[in-house]
Amino acid sequence: MHEKIYPVTLISDKNNIESILKQLLDSGEFQSASAEFFLNEKVIRELYQMDENPYEEIFQTFTYIFNEAEKQPEPKVEKIVFPTVLDTQEISEFTQELSMSITTIKKEILYRQKLKEDIKKNLDLMHSLDKLSIDLTELDNFRYLSYTIGKISRIYYQRFVDSLEKENVLVLDLLEEKEFIWLFIIYECAQNTEKIISISNFLQTDLEISINGTASQISWEYWDKLRAIEYEIKILQLEIKKIFYEKRRFIYSYFDYIFVLKNIHDVLHEKCLLNNNFFVISGWTTQKTYEKLLEKQKEEDLFIVLRSSCTEECPTKLKNPWFFKHFETLVTMFGIPKSNEIDPTISISVLFLVFYGMMFGDIGHGLVLAFSGFILFLMKKNSIFFVIGSAGLSSVLFGFLYGSFFGFEDIFPALWKRPLDNINYFLVTSIVIGFVIIITAMLTHTVNMFIIGKAKEAVFDPNGISGFGLYIIILWAAVYFFMTGKFLYFLIYPAGVFVFMILLKEIIFGEGSFLMRFIQGFFELFEVLISYLTNTLSFIRLGAFAINHAGLFMAFYMMSQMTQNKGLSFLILVLGNILIIVLEGVIVFIQALRLQMYEYFSRFYNGNGRFFNPDRYKL
Repeated sequence: MHEKIYPVTLISDKNNIESILKQLLDSGEFQSASAEFFLNEKVIRELYQMDENPYEEIFQTFTYIFNEAEKQPEPKVEKIVFPTVLDTQEISEFTQELSMSITTIKKEILYRQKLKEDIKKNLDLMHSLDKLSIDLTELDNFRYLSYTIGKISRIYYQRFVDSLEKENVLVLDLLEEKEFIWLFIIYECAQNTEKIISISNFLQTDLEISINGTASQISWEYWDKLRAIEYEIKILQLEIKKIFYEKRRFIYSYFDYIFVLKNIHDVLHEKCLLNNNFFVISGWTTQKTYEKLLEKQKEEDLFIVLRSSCTEECPTKLKNPWFFKHFETLVTMFGIPKSNEIDPTISISVLFLVFYGMMFGDIGHGLVLAFSGFILFLMKKNSIFFVIGSAGLSSVLFGFLYGSFFGFEDIFPALWKRPLDNINYFLVTSIVIGFVIIITAMLTHTVNMFIIGKAKEAVFDPNGISGFGLYIIILWAAVYFFMTGKFLYFLIYPAGVFVFMILLKEIIFGEGSFLMRFIQGFFELFEVLISYLTNTLSFIRLGAFAINHAGLFMAFYMMSQMTQNKGLSFLILVLGNILIIVLEGVIVFIQALRLQMYEYFSRFYNGNGRFFNPDRYKL
């Protein structure tokens, strides 16, 4: 079902901007739109649009303060009432001062975080040296040997190593990064070697070691420095929170006010038009909000509400009962209904559950599906899982009708019939259901066309009156022939009339030459006749899958009986049921959707609408 949406235009004194736009945002039922769809060009030329939002910068400052204090703002917009006595300039100075204090501490934190990363890198280098069993103390005692640690780009690595081959040098790889390789180089004190190292893009690292010892001993020094810096960072982070909590009352109070103003001026900047005295905003709203605006008009001398015309189609707001609300996701898979188009959600919900239950009727399988679907829905809050859970309940219902419990048919009596015992009956029943569904879709399309003012399409369309009449005649003739073996020749004349009407649609209303319109109309008529047959026979899958469901379990049951091991027999039955629930459950879900989208939806539903998307407060 649709909730009625009205195009409206509001005109008021500029002094009322904040109070009126806040009322619209608070309602959550007003979608602002471009004025060009509501006002003529002459009026628009006399108005101007605000260049920028004056509260954007101060809002970003507040966001920075909250982020650094690791707090999530929760603005209480209901507390803000216009006009207010708060001074925006005072708030701006307050936030700037607070931001500067936090920024100063933040710089200290960033500096120590850089030190922390350097220490971690040196610690990794020491671990690598320790694995190589190199004692730095002994190297320092050598008079003619020296060493260095550093990194070189992967691009220059091989060239650098090759250049040292003729020297008395030992090069050891320590760490590999994305762009660099860390090296430990031991070399004979020679001017040539040091020259090669200095000119080869090798970045030497000063380890800043204050003690002599092995790499393992030096690692402990770095560990101590690392922990000390980590505590310093935590202290500075607590200092930011201390500053925040000292000013918390003012921060939250000021932020609520700025948050509301920022959102108001976002709408004002993007959608409103102004002149020296007035502002204008146009959009769509619900009946409830429109009536509230009319009440406010009585209080404001210069406040005017117009239920205006609009050159753009109204957006759609669906309004369905709680249970059917979750099935809107099936409708929107195909498309969003237009505001003047019949909402098929309820009929789709019922048909989907009937289709699914009929094809997958089993008490046990349905209970597993329902339990899984509803549990996932409670966890994920996704409507598709609610649909799956509801499909499971439908399977349970048809399971009682079929007398099937996890495939066994000797536990519960069949309240209707068992598919495997009544194959022809279920196939014929499926075709009858197809007749009813297709006729319903045609009637829905006809009514929909009359509602939106397309009477010609309602009469001549293959899914309108002409198609409905032709399909009924074909159905009547087919049923009579299969029951009696005789053909009703007098039906040729009314059938010819309806065929001619369908052909006339393209000839009269189509584009191009008469010959092209006739050829196109002929092939469209041929396609219509074929679709009547294929769409109707497509519903055989309802009975076929019901039979297949029972037959598939029978196959697993026979396999379990072929083994002499009771444990193995039970395992085959369990795995068989799991396979049926998972594999066939998914296939039946797809087939139920296919029947609706191709055999039902395609005959009356366009789905070219767009959702009603009201303006809301945004952080």
